[in-house]
Amino acid sequence: MTTLFVATLEDELIQEVKYNLEERLHVGAFIPYLYVHNASADFFTFELSNTDGVLFEKNFTVAEMKESLGTTDNYFHVFYPIIPVNPIQLEKGEYSVRLIPGTNYHQDGSSFIGWIKQFDNIQNEMDYVPLDDNSNSYTIRYKCYKEGIF
Repeated sequence: MTTLFVATLEDELIQEVKYNLEERLHVGAFIPYLYVHNASADFFTFELSNTDGVLFEKNFTVAEMKESLGTTDNYFHVFYPIIPVNPIQLEKGEYSVRLIPGTNYHQDGSSFIGWIKQFDNIQNEMDYVPLDDNSNSYTIRYKCYKEGIF
């Protein structure tokens, strides 16, 4: 049995991300680890921003998530790929990724969407030592292109 630490979406869930390398990074997909618990809404928004403003945003629905998984279940956890039309170019700096609820989203104990925090999150190096599960970062993977698209 797997135990998941899930942060429940209310107004928004936000994760600060630092990219420290000098070379530019081309992101082909953002893949947050999400948990759906009987949730419904018109849509949810995934957003990437920095001090200049919003760099990328994309709406998705629970129905789209279910379709991609080939399921009708109302309860699941999944690394869900959010794919931009063109790769997003990131340079050295600080970024924020957000999960924002759309219209008609009503979170309660029996219906919500959440972002999972993993104990061993090798994709997001932290510059601090988490003191408890709540201090862990939200789990997100990135699909990046290093030498062009193959």
